Amino acid sequence: MNTGGNTGDAVGSVQTDQYRSHTHTVTVGTSAGTAFLNGNTATSSGTKATDASGGNETRPINANVIYCVVTTSLATVTNSNPHGMQIFTSSGTFTIPAGVTSVKVTVVGGGGGGGGVGTVSATKRAGGGGGGGYTEKILTGITPGLTLSVSVGAGGSGGNQVSGGSGGTSSVSSGTQTITTISSTGGAGGTGGNVTTGAPGGAGGTGSGGDFSVSGQAGGISGTVTGSGGSTFKFIGIGGFAYPLDNGNGNSGVGYGGGGSGTGNSGVNSSIGASGSSGIVMFEW
Repeated sequence: MNTGGNTGDAVGSVQTDQYRSHTHTVTVGTSAGTAFLNGNTATSSGTKATDASGGNETRPINANVIYCVVTTSLATVTNSNPHGMQIFTSSGTFTIPAGVTSVKVTVVGGGGGGGGVGTVSATKRAGGGGGGGYTEKILTGITPGLTLSVSVGAGGSGGNQVSGGSGGTSSVSSGTQTITTISSTGGAGGTGGNVTTGAPGGAGGTGSGGDFSVSGQAGGISGTVTGSGGSTFKFIGIGGFAYPLDNGNGNSGVGYGGGGSGTGNSGVNSSIGASGSSGIVMFEW
């Protein structure tokens, strides 16, 4: 800012403070000699006025400024850059939202079921189901209002004296919008039946058609405990924990795509493996 005084009331100029023009009065005596007032000699006693000082007004320091408030319409920001998420835990149709031309798609397959064992004379323990596969894909150049077909894989069933069932495949494929199919297979079921310790767990599911894919964790091999279920990448699904006791059913997969644990017995009762959890499909924009 210009602090040199009033410059035509321009923005940024500063006007100095000032007292309005005024005088003071003093009482003068001549017995002690000559008194002076502002350079003038007082030749007689009495009340005398000082010279005037000051300007045409009394004022503080003044600054000429303009205050600006900048605002942005929230509705405009929202409409020009829409964002959100839609999650599918069962099969359906995704409609591309208004204003959206690209989306991130995450596809997870269903978890495999744990194996079950029958009534036999010796201790038997089954393997766990594998975790579902994981796939990510960024779709670009898509058209608002068009659709994509969504399929969500079910979790594999636990084996009843047999091996567990495989988890289902989850996928996103063309609807009215044409794309390359994005898919993740389910985890395989854990080995069951008349198996001894060391029964293999099911393999993890795999992904395809994405920018990034990670296979699900394989189910655990049975040993001193039953085989645990396999988990998915990012732990979207967590495999069922190994069952530490015999003659009991397994623990189901948790979340989305977790494999179920196997089960075991000590030659007394048959037992059923735990089911895997279903897959999931997510859209983010």
